[in-house]
Amino acid sequence: MQVIDATRIGVAGACIAALMWAAPALASAEPQLGGAPIRFELQSAGEWTARPKDGLTREGVAALYNTAYVPGFGVALQWTGSIAGCNPGATNVEHQQAVIDRINYFRALAGLPPVSLLQGTTTTQVQAAALMMAAQGGLSHAPPPSWSCYSTDGAAGAGSSNLALGFLGVQAIDEYIDDFGSSNAAVGHRRWLLFPPRTAMATGDVPPTSQSLPRAGSNALYVFGPQGPRPATPYGIAWPPAGWVPYQNLPVNSNRWSLSYPGADFANATVTMSGPTGPVPLDVLPIATGYGDNTIVFSPFGFDYGKPATDATYLVTVSGIGGANVPSSIQYPVTVIDPAVAGPIAPATVTVVEYYNASLDHYFITFVAAEIAQLDEAVITKGWTRTGKTFKAFATPQPATTDICRIYIEPAKGDSHFFGRGPTECRDTMAAHPDFTLESGQFMAMFMPAAGACSAGTVPVYRVFSNRRDANHRYMTEAALRDAMVSGGWIAEGDGADRVALCAPA
Repeated sequence: MQVIDATRIGVAGACIAALMWAAPALASAEPQLGGAPIRFELQSAGEWTARPKDGLTREGVAALYNTAYVPGFGVALQWTGSIAGCNPGATNVEHQQAVIDRINYFRALAGLPPVSLLQGTTTTQVQAAALMMAAQGGLSHAPPPSWSCYSTDGAAGAGSSNLALGFLGVQAIDEYIDDFGSSNAAVGHRRWLLFPPRTAMATGDVPPTSQSLPRAGSNALYVFGPQGPRPATPYGIAWPPAGWVPYQNLPVNSNRWSLSYPGADFANATVTMSGPTGPVPLDVLPIATGYGDNTIVFSPFGFDYGKPATDATYLVTVSGIGGANVPSSIQYPVTVIDPAVAGPIAPATVTVVEYYNASLDHYFITFVAAEIAQLDEAVITKGWTRTGKTFKAFATPQPATTDICRIYIEPAKGDSHFFGRGPTECRDTMAAHPDFTLESGQFMAMFMPAAGACSAGTVPVYRVFSNRRDANHRYMTEAALRDAMVSGGWIAEGDGADRVALCAPA
């Protein structure tokens, strides 16, 4: 039996769950989601680019959870129909709007525009579909005329809707986003709720009844409604979303994470994930199309879906993506928060210390305490001294940061270290120089410049290359020092007119 997680749905949601589960005689079947409806949509990436989305702040996400998500459980359902009389009836508009508001809560976290409430014929059809599911005690997108309370309206609604039995209203939306069940490895219900161009949806709901024909409640959510121009969602659509996310909204029942991108070919893609304690092993599930945008789904092993003691950031990297106008690699952070805890909880920074070896004319940086102690005590090798230059970084990935890898360059080519800015540069460097050693793919984390500029609250970091046979790089925060290095024959590497390589936390 599928267990409803009360920590996710809150106290009000637990009351709804209790209503649906209170007496075994109420339900004709266990709460379930069937497979999602299939329809192939135009896969056009348009002008999408793989860059961080302009998401909500931590405070904004916590406020949205507390003012929009939690109150949704308190909106009462009023229904005028009857299962015994095969009367679909109607539900109150306040309840319908609460369902749409719940959808828009999830779309907001994903960086998508809201959908509006469809009414009229569509509502009649989904209400009739919900009645059929409740009366039959089963789920089907193509119910036969032999089904209890069958109608042509109900059949039309069933073919275009997400369907749930034992869940209704806002709780059904939560389950569609989670998308548990053996038929839902492709997370099709989630993909329809988060399909970027969709502009309107409609909901039909039937409450559980203990009348002469005991039945579980049901929901039919019309997801094939009108659509508009594709909105700008640079990362594609990730769930859990890029940025901040309340732990109550994680896919605790399915353990399925996903990334959607129009036109993407994920057949040969790989997914890596890291968290506060290091790499997170995972399984990539079989690719399936027919549910909005093309999507890759993966399940992390041993993920802790409980309340986090502190904000916890996980970095997801999807590489080897194919398709026209589709980035080959997409990386995004997911930071899990407890919305009841005031924030933001500022992530701790580390101090990166620079050393110089005059006999080699080489520079080296590190924040690792043991390495700093050895260099200061000349244990590793003699000749290394502090330059007095430092800058800040993160020891673990944070929202909107990129991984900085550390690569050791073999003695014949430099006997030095290179710090690559992001997985693409690191991967390309190792592919071009297989004799190098990748010491860490996530040595530290920093921000990437946008159009050659660093955002407020960060400091530009410049990188120069020695352009000698004994390759060496230097990293610094002073433009004048960079210019002096260039005058001495070093080559500036970075973005924009000012050649900014990275952005350090201030």
